Amino acid sequence: MMMGMPMAEFDPIAQSVISEMGNMVCANACTQFSKVGIIGLDISPPLLLMGRNGQATLPVPQTIAVHFSVDSI
Repeated sequence: MMMGMPMAEFDPIAQSVISEMGNMVCANACTQFSKVGIIGLDISPPLLLMGRNGQATLPVPQTIAVHFSVDSI
């Protein structure tokens, strides 16, 4: 996604790349779930939450979240 470009800061371009990566992970997960008979899943637009020790409440009955951190940026 960054085409091998070094990233010196977590700027809006880098944030967009992370959001798109989340989109691809969720789409792949939905595909794999549908292969085993779990259907009716919806993917929401990417939501990138940044910060430390934060909390989020999402208005949906069930959520699958992917947590990761980026160091040295």
